[in-house]
Amino acid sequence: MATDKIKNPVQGDTIIFKKTAKDTDGKLLEFQMLVEPSATGPPQHIHPNAKEQFEVLSGKVQAKIGNQTYHFEQADSFTVLSGTAHAWWNEGNEQAKVEVRLTPATRMEDFLRTWYALAKDGKMNDNGLPSIWQLAITSKKYLNSVHLAKPPLVVQKILWNILSPVAKILGYKPDYPYPSE
Repeated sequence: MATDKIKNPVQGDTIIFKKTAKDTDGKLLEFQMLVEPSATGPPQHIHPNAKEQFEVLSGKVQAKIGNQTYHFEQADSFTVLSGTAHAWWNEGNEQAKVEVRLTPATRMEDFLRTWYALAKDGKMNDNGLPSIWQLAITSKKYLNSVHLAKPPLVVQKILWNILSPVAKILGYKPDYPYPSE
């Protein structure tokens, strides 16, 4: 069973992996998220092939699921079905602790490790996005696991197919190793 930790200083959260795709033969990715009070959370995104379940262990979390905004606190749980746009953030004055499960795991662990590594190395803007070149090459690789809610997916596919080769020439790689502590 994997048990390691990654931190995203831009989003303001830490992930502690509990079960990975490797541990579960791809059936599940399970992790605990520690979300700081100032955490803005990720941009609104979609998992096209996985259901994501959240259980609030402590603190308060707000989530936008589709076009609705919801408030959750300790002992609340919610599920985001595959293909549904969503985002989340800490709405309280204390750290929130949230258990997250993705079924199936898809390639989300690899994506999260890359995304958090980029943030930790200062390669993300205040909106939690990397340069257009890094976004193109990473997003193209992980489209079947996660993609931004906007612009429409067809537009993203066209953009990433045009920009990814240029990003590669410029030296960008789809995966970015998480720095060792």
